[in-house]
Amino acid sequence: RNVYTGYEFYMWTGKQSTFTCIVNGDVNKDGKVNEADRDQILKYIAGATPADSFVQAAADINNDSKINIKDVMEINDIINRHAND
Repeated sequence: RNVYTGYEFYMWTGKQSTFTCIVNGDVNKDGKVNEADRDQILKYIAGATPADSFVQAAADINNDSKINIKDVMEINDIINRHAND
């Protein structure tokens, strides 16, 4: 199974607990970090796309509690590093 932003898994910790994964940069919840995620961040910054709390956390790539052009620059670096994978 691929893990993606929003993926839920269950664990028994004395009771059943539900956890939701956040994959840093996986804004569109497909399990990959690519141009589509960057475009979603740009749309979010422009106010054209709403985002739930999981998407907001995934879009905050540099973990500064803001979603802005710095996150776009970070995701571009990730995309460029993995361009030949």
